[in-house]
Amino acid sequence: MKKNITPERIRNNDVKYSLEDFFKELWKDVEASISKDDFAHIANSRERNKQYIESVREVFNFVYEICLQAVCKQSRLKRMIEIANDKEKNIITQTLKSHSDSIDLLRAVLLKDISAEIEKGLTKRQAAKVVIERNKNRLIHFLRSQPTSQRK
Repeated sequence: MKKNITPERIRNNDVKYSLEDFFKELWKDVEASISKDDFAHIANSRERNKQYIESVREVFNFVYEICLQAVCKQSRLKRMIEIANDKEKNIITQTLKSHSDSIDLLRAVLLKDISAEIEKGLTKRQAAKVVIERNKNRLIHFLRSQPTSQRK
């Protein structure tokens, strides 16, 4: 994530940072965390690139879901960790630790969006519902805009 973007700067409107910006940064972070060398055993370069992008997409979806749960549904996340086996618990807790900055940024973006809806006259509950629904659509649009295979 960009170092000059902080939750405080987002909340204070010192910087324009949208959910789409968050998605782009998280995608880059995930992409950087997955080595293309892990796919070197696949001889066909098109298939290798396809597998790489599919892996990035799957990890992105997982990390975003964990971040979203940490922001919006902490009791659900806690329950998920309680019922997980040891390997799954480790993966979830490591994801939470390594993406704590992402969680804070996502929280700031969502709260800013909810505040904007409240200023338009919605109740907190209505605003949260509108923002959550809009963000589902933004995520779908973002994922559709990502490559399905890496081009050389």
